[in-house]
Amino acid sequence: MRTSVFNIILIPILFISMNNVLIANNKSDSLKKLIKQTHQVELKADLLYQLAFENFNIDIDTSLILVNEAYKLVQNTNSELLIAKIHKLKGSIFANNNNIVEAVEEYKKAEAILIYHLEESDLLLSTYMSLGNIYIDRDNLPEALETYNKAVELSKKTNIDNSTLARLNNNLGVINKYINNLDKALELYTTALDLFKLANDSIEIAGTTTNIGSIYIELGNYEIAKNYYLEGLSLFKEINLKEGEAHALLKLGYLEMKRNNLNTALDYINQSIEIQQNLVKVVSGLKSIFFAETIINKGIIQYRLGEYDAAIINLLNGYRIAKESGDIGLLSQSANYISEYYNHKSDYENALDYQRIFKKYSDSINSQSTVRKITQLEMKLQYEAKLHASKLEHQLTLQKQKQNNLYLILAASIFLLGIALLIVLLKLEKNKKRKAELAHEVLEEKLEHTNKELTTYVMYLLRKNEFIISISEKLKKAKIEAKTENKARIAELITELENNSKLFSWEEFEVRFQQVYTSFYKNLNEKYPNLSQNEIRLCAFIKLNMSTKEIAAITYQSINSISVARYRLRKKMNLSSDENLYSLLAEL
Repeated sequence: MRTSVFNIILIPILFISMNNVLIANNKSDSLKKLIKQTHQVELKADLLYQLAFENFNIDIDTSLILVNEAYKLVQNTNSELLIAKIHKLKGSIFANNNNIVEAVEEYKKAEAILIYHLEESDLLLSTYMSLGNIYIDRDNLPEALETYNKAVELSKKTNIDNSTLARLNNNLGVINKYINNLDKALELYTTALDLFKLANDSIEIAGTTTNIGSIYIELGNYEIAKNYYLEGLSLFKEINLKEGEAHALLKLGYLEMKRNNLNTALDYINQSIEIQQNLVKVVSGLKSIFFAETIINKGIIQYRLGEYDAAIINLLNGYRIAKESGDIGLLSQSANYISEYYNHKSDYENALDYQRIFKKYSDSINSQSTVRKITQLEMKLQYEAKLHASKLEHQLTLQKQKQNNLYLILAASIFLLGIALLIVLLKLEKNKKRKAELAHEVLEEKLEHTNKELTTYVMYLLRKNEFIISISEKLKKAKIEAKTENKARIAELITELENNSKLFSWEEFEVRFQQVYTSFYKNLNEKYPNLSQNEIRLCAFIKLNMSTKEIAAITYQSINSISVARYRLRKKMNLSSDENLYSLLAEL
């Protein structure tokens, strides 16, 4: 199986009856009449907000127009709660339209107001959940963790329903599983399961049960994992959720593969395939990544059982679907076994082709894995730092309580106690300041280390390309004097070397670059919004103080091409001849 994350995301399909639509339409008509009759600004804005809310699930474009009208009316008034509600609704509209940056901005504006209005704790909690879900959907797990922790703290101060609290724990479990904090993830999943049971949420009970099984696989306790998977499968059958059954059966098949019970694994996989083929959404289902993962694993089992001809059919079908979806994990996994099959059949040409494909995608996976490990380590550090800060805060609270009690007991000695307290506070402030300085030093060291890593990475690419070009040039000279029968092979080597020198993972470079210069792209886009993608990339290289020659080497372009690009970039930025391009970019 291609991934270690076994979280089933179950999205229920909501059916709205005609009666509910009629009720919504009647309410909208009433609101429209009231808006026309009302001249009081705040009341009119509130009615516009309500009408926008009613239109959210009917006509989202109209909803955005109405909520913007409401905001114009109250933006300069003292109606903070209404303004917060408007920002929250705008965030939901932008999120629904996949305008993520705008959605996050609106949710944060709502949060900034609602933290001072705990009487609207449900609205603030909903804002945290919506914001956290955006972060987790975009794999921004540090921000998701921070946002969900805010929701947890809020839930301790207010009463929230079991279902919402369960989802909060479940999402925190997903994050902790990602950073390999398995014990904490298991604790959170278990809490979520208990709360879903109290809420009688059958779908979530089944999904969370399966999630717990995935944790036990990571812990190596296969027997307990199997029991949870079987329980999840039974629950999915009870509620007749076929997609859930198919997922649970695939997980059971994967589990038996790890235990080398291949025939049992094949039986589970076949059951999963049969369910997927009979789903209502069969057209999209058969082309899905999930289906590709299932038949690839079936092919692997068949290959390991020696059923080579049956295996290659499933492996090739799975490879084709994975290629359509662009899933490099499945492409790498299937290509490796397809190569082994052709090698077994003495078809060495096809075996070599698929082995090259396997190597191409496995190298990409290794790069992604490195980035993922760095992210995991960063999140662990952040998590431990926040945990430590929380403990210190708790200890400080206890200390203050003791001091307050001491004031009451030693009222007669209040003057001396005041002096002692002042000394304690000064020491605490000094320690706090020292800790802040140390934290700043650690942050600076970490940034310097990341900067060095980025520089090392760029220099590695430069040296690699220079070395490859050097070898290529030597081979070209050798080709002239080589024997006729060797010239074709030499030409092929030259081509492979030149193609390899052209490979440049912009995505990996961008991840490393933004770890060092977090706001560079944002500042650049704000100041020069008309730059093309290639011009933005050129700016990034110049920001690193790379010469024209170095940029040409790393991008495999001529020095003249880079010089022309720099000239056009300066012209687009309206720079005079005495203005230094590097100095300008260094300040962004």
